[in-house]
Parts: sequence; structure tokens; C-alpha cells
Amino acid sequence: MPIISFGASVPTNGSQSLNRVIPNTPKAIRVAEFGLSVPRPQAKVHLHATIGVTSLVVNPTILFQVFRNSQVIFSMRHQTTVAVGESESVSFHAVDLNPPTGYHAYYFTAKVENPTLGTNQASEVGPVTFTGLNYTE
Repeated sequence: MPIISFGASVPTNGSQSLNRVIPNTPKAIRVAEFGLSVPRPQAKVHLHATIGVTSLVVNPTILFQVFRNSQVIFSMRHQTTVAVGESESVSFHAVDLNPPTGYHAYYFTAKVENPTLGTNQASEVGPVTFTGLNYTE
């Protein structure tokens, strides 16, 4: 598996090192982003993200979406399982199959999908990492 290029964004690698509100749908927060060159056709991009979140109400559902440029290429829902005020780390992987050649912006967003109150329901607290590895088989 020859590695072609690698991109990373690490806004913070420490737990409890920031506190940004994750907005209620339809708004979203851009969590992390990086640029990645895809110089060959029929390549793949393996993406990995980790984000620390805190629940501010009971069990909010957070929708994470990964974008290549402005196109959604992956979505995942996560319902927090910790008590109010406690933190947990959420990690996920995605593979972008056969992205077009060229330079691409990869980023992921988060938003609370099931707001039950008009108040803030979850926060991004760290760590936050987002990486991408472009390879061919």
C-alpha cells in the first residue's frame, strides 16, 4: 500500500483544553480541517477523527459530517452516554473511495440533531484530531 500524501489537523490534543458549543441543527460547527493532494486516479483517502464532547443535557444526539470540498462524503450519529457535565471521546473512520485528482479541503462538522430545548446541549472540549492518508493499493 504505497502512501501518496498525508494531512492532519490537531486543534488540540489535550482533554478539556477548549470549550466550544456544538450548535443545534441546522447550524453546525467546523471542528477541524486540512488540505490533501490526490495526484493519482483510483486512489483512496483514509480519514480518522477524534473529538472530545461534553453533554450539557441528557443524551443529545450529535451528527458528525465529513466533507471533501463542499460535498458530504460521510455522516455519523452519536448519542452521548455520559452524565450531564461529563466528557467522552468519540472517534470514527471513513474512506473516500476514488476521489478526483487534485487538491482537496477535507473537514468535519458537528451539530446537535435532536434539540429538545432551545439551550446549548453539547460542547466540544478536546481532544480534537483529524487526519487523512492518501494511498493506492
